[in-house]
Amino acid sequence: MKIPLRTLCCIAATGLSISALAQEATYNIKGQVADAETNEILIGASLEVNHMKTATELDGGFLFKNVPAGTYTLQVNYIGYGSKDTTITVNNDLNLSLLLENNSSVLSEVTITATGNRESDAYARRLEKMAPSVINTVSANTILQSPDVTIAN
Repeated sequence: MKIPLRTLCCIAATGLSISALAQEATYNIKGQVADAETNEILIGASLEVNHMKTATELDGGFLFKNVPAGTYTLQVNYIGYGSKDTTITVNNDLNLSLLLENNSSVLSEVTITATGNRESDAYARRLEKMAPSVINTVSANTILQSPDVTIAN
């Protein structure tokens, strides 16, 4: 049985048009994340929607491609800022402007203390450099590592 070429073309065109209709429409979500007080862009903020993740670029912008139509929760996180959950309905391309509240705290005072190791070779060299005249020093570590029985040797 021979099928005419015209019939095959019609069947192929019908199949392609049905598969195109069966494909779910997808949209893009883009926008920018900034500080709520200063409007300063936030570089590297992490965003998640519909199990897709991205981060803001150097201009504070982000882009989610091929998001199916529906209602989703967009989560935004950035260090030092409170996280933000926004419910969005995707039925066309979206352009969002998201503002995050600063959530950082300021320390009143920080005290840093340190002690030097006066037995180290580095301390002995520092003493030699800072001395007003030429001197030779031997650190306690060097004495411990010496195979001699006494220092006089």
